[in-house]
Amino acid sequence: MTLNFGFTSEARTVGTQLIFELHGELDLAVVPALRGQIIGALREFSPDRLVLDLTGLTFIDSTGLGVLIWAHGRMAERGTRLHLAAPGRQVQRVLQVSGLDRRLHLYATLDEAIGAVV
Repeated sequence: MTLNFGFTSEARTVGTQLIFELHGELDLAVVPALRGQIIGALREFSPDRLVLDLTGLTFIDSTGLGVLIWAHGRMAERGTRLHLAAPGRQVQRVLQVSGLDRRLHLYATLDEAIGAVV
């Protein structure tokens, strides 16, 4: 679904996991709509794990980081986990500078994020 300014997110399930593929720039203009999409999908699917595929994400600002922290918290409340998959170099750098690379569960590839044993 195109949310705004070329940002898109597509949700699908793999077994009992909910995968969101994110493409474009994750910033203030799209965060509220993405949060709404995640809330709706969590209600609909009740997944064991939420995986955000960051492969196509080209930019993330502080509000984008906020939605990652928020999603991590929602999954923890449910007794499950958020996995972040395949951040590109720029997004990886923002995660490192913010310290979120040490707090959130990051994986080099989508397959690793889906297959990770917790």
